[in-house]
Amino acid sequence: MNISRMTLGAGALLLLLATGLATWASFRPSPSPRADGRSSLTDSPRTTEARPVRPAAPADLPAPQLSPFAGTSTEHREWLHERREALMDLSWMDDKASLDAILTELWNPDAEIREAALKATMNFSSRDAIPRLQAAALRADDPAERKQLEEAAEFLKLPTLTEHLAKQRNKTKRAE
Repeated sequence: MNISRMTLGAGALLLLLATGLATWASFRPSPSPRADGRSSLTDSPRTTEARPVRPAAPADLPAPQLSPFAGTSTEHREWLHERREALMDLSWMDDKASLDAILTELWNPDAEIREAALKATMNFSSRDAIPRLQAAALRADDPAERKQLEEAAEFLKLPTLTEHLAKQRNKTKRAE
């Protein structure tokens, strides 16, 4: 097997990029102190409203990330946007840690994050997500959300185009 230096370099660059993206997606900046000694996040409104009680994520998944801001604040909207982008970035990875980070958000109390997690799960397209989608569907309070989760699990059970073509080739070879 002869691997060119360019191919090897491209692979190393891709690995470095994937590692950087995974690190960036899990990074939560600490509040930066200001000149008067207070942190910048202390000025923003904190969430004081009661969060809806939802079943906890499975024990082998990390806890979902919760917004540190009040649900009606501009900061909360920005946090939602950044979290949705981070989930979509993770959906392009091909590792268990990224899939687990996405799937844990199916248990997030925020419906927008759960929706983003479902989209990212579909984009990830791993059959390993099927049991988690089914478990999330069982705990879903909203019938529409339950239906979306069940449909996503059924979709991921379908054969891929590559599997379908391979099956067709095997049928053709047997017929000859």
